[in-house]
Formats: sequence, C-alpha cells, structure tokens
Amino acid sequence: MNMVGINASANSYILSNLRQINSDIATTQARIGTGRKVNSSSDNAIAWKTAQTIKSDQSAQEKLSTGIAQVKGRADAATAAIDTAITLAGKIKELADGVVAADPGTGNYGTVTAKVAALHTQIASVLSAAGFDGKNFLTDTAAAQAVTIGINSGVAATVSVTTVDVEAGAATTFSGIAAISDTATAATLSTAADTFIASVTAYQGTLATFSESLAIQQDFQSALSGIRSAALSSLLDADLTEESAKITALQTQQQLAYQALAITNSSAQNVLRLFQ
Repeated sequence: MNMVGINASANSYILSNLRQINSDIATTQARIGTGRKVNSSSDNAIAWKTAQTIKSDQSAQEKLSTGIAQVKGRADAATAAIDTAITLAGKIKELADGVVAADPGTGNYGTVTAKVAALHTQIASVLSAAGFDGKNFLTDTAAAQAVTIGINSGVAATVSVTTVDVEAGAATTFSGIAAISDTATAATLSTAADTFIASVTAYQGTLATFSESLAIQQDFQSALSGIRSAALSSLLDADLTEESAKITALQTQQQLAYQALAITNSSAQNVLRLFQ
C-alpha cells in the first residue's frame, strides 16, 4: 500500500474515532446540563418506560395523599373544637352545680342564667366554626365520610367515619332549659351538661382513632413517595461528578485525535516533498 493510501486509511480511522468522541462529548454535556442521564426513550428505552410508569404511580399517589390530608384535617379540626366545647360545657355544669350546692336565691338566678346562655352561645359558635375545606364533621347529619387510601386490583380501598351533628345535639341539650329558676332546674342543667360531655367525648374518641389511622396512611404514602423518588433518581439522574470527569477525559481524547490527524497529514506532505 502506498503512503497516500496509508494516510487515507489512518485519517479515516482517526476521523471515525473523533466523530464518536464528539458525540460522546455532546451526550455528556447534555447530561450535565439537564442533570439526567436518560432524557428520552432513545437514551435507554427500558429505563424511560419504567420511569414513566413510576411517574404515573406518583401522580395517583399524590391524589390519594391530598384526599387523606383533607379528611384528616376535618377530623382534627372537629377534635379540637370538641375539646373547647367540653371545657365550656364543664363551666355550665359548674354554674349549675353551684346553684344546687348553695341556692343563691331568686335574685341571682338571672345572673347565672345569663352566664349559662353566653357559654351555650360560645359552644354553638365553636362547633359551627370547626369546618375544614368546606366540610364540618360537627354539623353534618349522620353520614359515612369515606376517604380512599389505595387502589387494590382496580377497586378503591377506603376508611370512613360516621359524622354526628354535635351542633344540633348541643342545641337540643341546652336550649330546652330556658332559665334557672330554682335548684331543680339547675340540677337538670347539670345532668344535661354531663350527658353532652359524655356523648361528645365518645365521638371525639372515634374521630381521634380515625385521624390516627389516616396518619398511619400518610406515613405509608410518604414512605412510598420516597421509594419512588429514589427509584426515579436511580433510573434518570446523572452522577454529575462522574460526568464531569468523563467529559474531561473525552476532551483530552478529542485533543489527541486532532493532534493525530495533524501528524498524519503532516507526514503525507513530508513524503510528497521527497519526490519534488
């Protein structure tokens, strides 16, 4: 083979390598720019498809998590309101028991009645203000409030709680006692306060248990989210330290390829000068 043919072959080989190096540099620069090693199915079809499935699962999970947080917020708001209502009902009982224990006389019944009415008004206000995102678990009529916590073979898995209209119950319990007129009416009011406190305490326990079950689901959803995010990162994210080192090596190879190309071209010219 003559010198020209040898140089042409060498140039072809060097240029082929140089094209591959340039392509690898472009790919590595894209990875560094986006922070991803897989930006489309052409980069890695299997990883890309798996990532899309995980993203779909994440989207569905976010909807579940939002629904769980929403209903848990309603249960927690109701539980907090019941705490305050119990405290206020306790004050009503104290006033009534005070009349029973030491009859203040006719002249003081009106004062006690006014205090009781004010406390009753506060109870009603607290219960009506316990709404969260448009729903109030203390004013809704008895109904199952369900929340989806997962999908099992295409069927929604739910947990639920049956709400109680505590506001109406409080009105029924206390409004029937218009005024304290003697120790007998005071005793009736004290019993009514006990009944109210017992009933709402039981309902509060139900709501608290419901909220705890939702908190467990939130922890589970959070763990799933972390697992899926880690999987996505493993599939798609580039190791920037590794990619930076790689591009440095590729740029060195690129420089060497250009030098080799220059040497082969220079050698051919030197040989041709011998025949001039």
